[in-house]
Amino acid sequence: MLDEGGPGTPVRILLTSRQHDLIDVLQRKEASLARIYYGGLVVLHDTSNPEHIPLAAHAFRELMEKMPGWLDVPMKAHSQSLGSEAKNLACAWSRTVVTSACRNRDGWEGEIDQPLRGFLGKAGGFFAWLTKHRPSRKEEVRRFIRKLDPAGTPMAAPLEDNIVERWQNTREFFTGVCHHRIECESTALRERLELMETLIIERLKPTAAEDAAEIDQLLEEADAQTTS
Repeated sequence: MLDEGGPGTPVRILLTSRQHDLIDVLQRKEASLARIYYGGLVVLHDTSNPEHIPLAAHAFRELMEKMPGWLDVPMKAHSQSLGSEAKNLACAWSRTVVTSACRNRDGWEGEIDQPLRGFLGKAGGFFAWLTKHRPSRKEEVRRFIRKLDPAGTPMAAPLEDNIVERWQNTREFFTGVCHHRIECESTALRERLELMETLIIERLKPTAAEDAAEIDQLLEEADAQTTS
């Protein structure tokens, strides 16, 4: 079992039954994932640390990022950074402004020269990549969610789409918090944490009755939107 104590003074925190279940599952599957998850819980409970919320969010984001690797699901699109690609394009733009003869004080004029042609090619490649990037990330999450269920239980498309969207949104939320782009209180982080825990537990230990109820709810919402 995971040692809930640590070096020095033992740390004891009160876990929910769902958190106990998740630690147990992760410990049996991959001990390092259980340590990351429990470490995040410990940090979240340590309100004496002024950075406990961003640090806990970092641990939970790490868990979400590493779980696909545990299931041998490649996440190539997730390893590609939009910020990095945009920065490369910005550097190309800065060089083009300096080197292109088409650029003058009044803007751009004349025939397209080699520097400008080169930048337009890079810009075209960037926007083509951007068009494919988010759908590719979504499909990677979909493959992971499917493989997360050891029984391979098929899901209705609306339910699967909902789970994929919630997983992506939760991961992006944790990333924003740990990078200090999103400010939130402990309550908001705990709500997202509960969602992440539920998504994992429901797939690792699916309950047919709960799935059926959620499908019915999604279908009712879809019908309401259609008739409104």
